[in-house]
Amino acid sequence: MHNLKNINLLIASEFLVFRQGIRSMVDGALEFSNFDEAKNVKDIFSILKERIPQIIILNLKLETESLNSLCANIHSKHPNLPILLFIDNSMKISLAELIVNGVRGVIWKDNSDDDLLEIIRCVAQGSLYFEDPDNCRVNCHLSNKTCNNLKDIALSQKLTDRENEILQLISKGSSYKKIAEQLCISHRTVESHKNNILTKLNLKNKSELIRFAIDKFNM
Repeated sequence: MHNLKNINLLIASEFLVFRQGIRSMVDGALEFSNFDEAKNVKDIFSILKERIPQIIILNLKLETESLNSLCANIHSKHPNLPILLFIDNSMKISLAELIVNGVRGVIWKDNSDDDLLEIIRCVAQGSLYFEDPDNCRVNCHLSNKTCNNLKDIALSQKLTDRENEILQLISKGSSYKKIAEQLCISHRTVESHKNNILTKLNLKNKSELIRFAIDKFNM
């Protein structure tokens, strides 16, 4: 768990007023040790090459597909870096897809100072922070399948990077033998990871594991 009095934030936005506004909202309320600011995607990755913050706050004017791609890119390079995403009322998003891509919380347009601090505290402690989609005040696109999978995706955060990697290969139809060959590990090691996944996700058998893997990675 991060020390809530020592959280490094990276605030990414084209808008100076947004970056300064976030800083003013949290500075003093919590004893943050450092703020980094990025004006664009290039700045984000330049900063991440030098140092890794505890949390990144994103507010970039990107199309939904580009936003998902950016989050996925950040998450693939820094899987332990939680992303907080500022949501505009006009955006159509899949919360579940964002979670898979590393987003751990959403900041709504009308959130207060206290809301923001609560979101940061929650995410810093390793939790997810999202409003109930059924009561969402913005125009979010959530299919029934996606809504049903929010809990499953949260559960999957218990998995290690290797276990998530194996789970993703299972979703693509790879056999345990093929997974072992691709990852250069033994068949027995794959079986061991599979058993750990079943235990962590409270799944009963291979069929439930396959169904979970397909739902998680093929939304």
